[in-house]
Amino acid sequence: MEDVTGATVSEIIPSGRDDVVEQLNAAGSAFRWGWLTLIVALILGAATLPWGLIVWLVAAPHCVRLRLRDSSLNKPNIKVSVAA
Repeated sequence: MEDVTGATVSEIIPSGRDDVVEQLNAAGSAFRWGWLTLIVALILGAATLPWGLIVWLVAAPHCVRLRLRDSSLNKPNIKVSVAA
């Protein structure tokens, strides 16, 4: 995929059906980092208490962001409209 920001309509080439399939396959095979990061942060924080509280405070937003990213990989962003 290329960035087409600022491109005119005549410069944009329509994508084929295989592009969507490739994107779905890439999203389906992406590694899920959210749970792994959460488990590592919990263990590392517990092992280094009382400094582990800092580890947990730093890791918490990253774990949330990764979980949201992982959940978005399960939802394809394909919109289908049916003409009536």
